[in-house]
Amino acid sequence: MPGDFISQTDNFTTNLVPNPSYAQWNQNNAAFSVYFGTNDINSLSTKVDSSSTTDYTPYAVKAMASLFTTLDVLYTAGARRFLLFNMSPLDRAPSHLDASGVPNASIASFVSAWNDELNLTAQNFGQGHPSSSITLVDAHAAFTVVLDNPAGYNAPNASCWNNDGKSCLWYDVLHPGQAIHASLAKAVDRACIQSGLYSSGAREAQDASATVTARSTVTQKSILLTPSSTSAAGRGRNGGTIVLGMGLGLMWLVLGTCL
Repeated sequence: MPGDFISQTDNFTTNLVPNPSYAQWNQNNAAFSVYFGTNDINSLSTKVDSSSTTDYTPYAVKAMASLFTTLDVLYTAGARRFLLFNMSPLDRAPSHLDASGVPNASIASFVSAWNDELNLTAQNFGQGHPSSSITLVDAHAAFTVVLDNPAGYNAPNASCWNNDGKSCLWYDVLHPGQAIHASLAKAVDRACIQSGLYSSGAREAQDASATVTARSTVTQKSILLTPSSTSAAGRGRNGGTIVLGMGLGLMWLVLGTCL
């Protein structure tokens, strides 16, 4: 789906609500996955830096209002299960390193504020939307565990990039390579199991590289996986994942396993 998250959602509600014969989704057999924010932080950080602002919370609050207003549109359309990703350590992407290889502190602060607001707003959304569930995947931890140990993933360092996706941890100056995608896939796998998103009879959880702390109960309306490392459309016959939002395209392939 081209365009931003709002236009993608408009596209979805126009073409798939009510559900057509070729995509018989409903609130029980579909999960809506949103990886949102990388481009927003990239574009906003330039404006924020130019204004010498050090408090990024107002920007994060505004972004979360837009995100969850759009999730409310999906909820009204019948969506009930949401899989959301917190922000990766964008400050460690090659595009945000200084000449000495030091990560951008402003971006790091922005990411922290973003993730804090995502946690808070997700809890509020769950409380106000009966029968909904939100699973947060700790993308920040999934990236960090790889970036902190490049040698363990056969990379010379944590900042090099190569379009082969294998010899370095980054595919280009912003997008991750295969090792980080694999770590993120494990985090998704674990999150799906811990939150109950997997169908009954799902396989046992594999050990995840990223540390994810589950906080949920059977009766809880909003199921949250709270990050421990930071302060802060597909279709299927029997079920599948509706993928909305701008994000890491290669990683979406794993999401169908949640159902």
